[in-house]
Amino acid sequence: EVNKGNTQEVEETIPKVPPPKMVSELFQDLKNGVFVVKTILGEEFYTQGSGFFIAKGIGITNYHVLQGSDQGFIVLSPDNVFPITRILSSSPPDKLDYVIFETDVKENISLSISKRNPEIGEDVFAIGTPKGLNNSLTKGTISGIRKNQRIQIDATIDHGSSGGPLFNLQGEVIGITTSGVGTGSELNFAVNIQALPYER
Repeated sequence: EVNKGNTQEVEETIPKVPPPKMVSELFQDLKNGVFVVKTILGEEFYTQGSGFFIAKGIGITNYHVLQGSDQGFIVLSPDNVFPITRILSSSPPDKLDYVIFETDVKENISLSISKRNPEIGEDVFAIGTPKGLNNSLTKGTISGIRKNQRIQIDATIDHGSSGGPLFNLQGEVIGITTSGVGTGSELNFAVNIQALPYER
C-alpha cells in the first residue's frame, strides 16, 4: 500500500518546470538585450550590423562588422549611442568571426547563454537589424552542424543581421548570426557560442 503522505512529500521536492513561452513572448523579454552596431571610417558611415549583451557593459558582434573601421558604436535607441571602448577578445572571419568588447552602458540587459551544444532539428529564432530594420525577428530550424563551429540554419539572415543572437526556444543564446549564401536566403550560418571564451 502506498504511503500517501510520503508520496506528497516527494512530489513537493520535484521542481516544477515552467511552461514554454511562445516566441512572441520571448521576443518581448529579449529584444532590449540586442542592439545595432554602427562603424565609421574617417568621418563617414562605414558599416552596420547587430550585437548583443552577455554581461553588464559587455557585448558581442562579428569581427567582420568592425573590420577596417576606425570606431564602432552601439545604438540602443536614437538617443542612446555608446562607443565601443575596449576589445576584450576577438577572432577573425576565417576562424570564429567574433569580437567581445566593453561599452559604458550601465544598465544590465544581458542575455542568457545556453550551456549545451545545439542539435540538428532544433527550432530557433534570431533577432537582428537586416537592412537597418532593428529588432527584426526570423524563425527557423538548425539544418546542420558544420566545421569551424558553424551552425547551419534556415532562418533568414540578411545584411545588417551579422553579429546578432541566435536563440533556442528557452530564450538562450546558442550562436552569433554570421553569414548567408545569397541575399535573404534560407542557407545561413551562425557561430556556436560555446566556442567563444565568453565566461573568461
